[in-house]
Amino acid sequence: MKPLSALVSMATACLMLAACTKTDVKPENSLVFPAGTLYTAMPKAAFSKHKAGLLKAEYLTCNKSKSEGKTIIYNDKKTFPDAEFVSLDPRRGSTRMLTFAIGDQLTHDFGISQNAVHAAIERAMNTWSKASCTRLQMQQVFTTENLGYVSSQLGFGGYANNIADIQHAGFLPGEFFNQLTPGGGDFILAVTFTFIYFDENGAPTDIDGNGINDVAFRETYYNDNFQWRISKNTDYDIESVALHETGHALGLSHFGKGILCKDGKIRFTPRAVMNAVYVDALRQPKEEDKSFECAIWKNWNN
Repeated sequence: MKPLSALVSMATACLMLAACTKTDVKPENSLVFPAGTLYTAMPKAAFSKHKAGLLKAEYLTCNKSKSEGKTIIYNDKKTFPDAEFVSLDPRRGSTRMLTFAIGDQLTHDFGISQNAVHAAIERAMNTWSKASCTRLQMQQVFTTENLGYVSSQLGFGGYANNIADIQHAGFLPGEFFNQLTPGGGDFILAVTFTFIYFDENGAPTDIDGNGINDVAFRETYYNDNFQWRISKNTDYDIESVALHETGHALGLSHFGKGILCKDGKIRFTPRAVMNAVYVDALRQPKEEDKSFECAIWKNWNN
């Protein structure tokens, strides 16, 4: 198995290359377009040298801490996304929709049918797409391939290409999550990776000129080291965690303050889907979550 640092190094190398690239020299055989040409009017060939590279990984944890008094275990403030999907992006098929796919990779028997797991993740996807403030539409893509670009690169199986904008690539053993951080397999419930486009010079792209990196795709994995259920009352609810991770896939970051009290319970300010620690099931975005989503997606497809 390859270390996760190999992927991170690849992205870092791209960023370092961008910093020292001369922008006043046109690459040989490059396509030249008049200033102000809209990306929607450019042929796909104009982007043929654009490649996807890793930007970041965001993960949800369970509460494994113990405390004798009140302890602030996290205090995250809303941050504007450092990467966004681009509507009508020729590199993603010039579509107004976001596509998603769900993999069948399940390395532990939780006593839940594969169809039930898929249905829980589908509900989470649809919950975000129903926000009345956006024109966000999602379309499911089906495949017989065992999804997982990151897992394929790290020796955990999968498929070396992405087939959708958002991929729920399945459940992997704790060893996969240990590569994110020491002991990660014991407390990371799920992780979402963000890949952005880099041009032929190794610079992150921004074809719509909004000052934000262009997302190529995002990919989520779940840790099968935990007891997963489709239940609001016991263990770890797949739909709730999928809702959180899909929030990351849509550009939402962690936010809110979590305080661990003497009774072992966590007090949230505010309570939200995008809190950084899982405590119990939460299958509907709170008002803070909705406003966060709307701020990011309100102009999609306008």
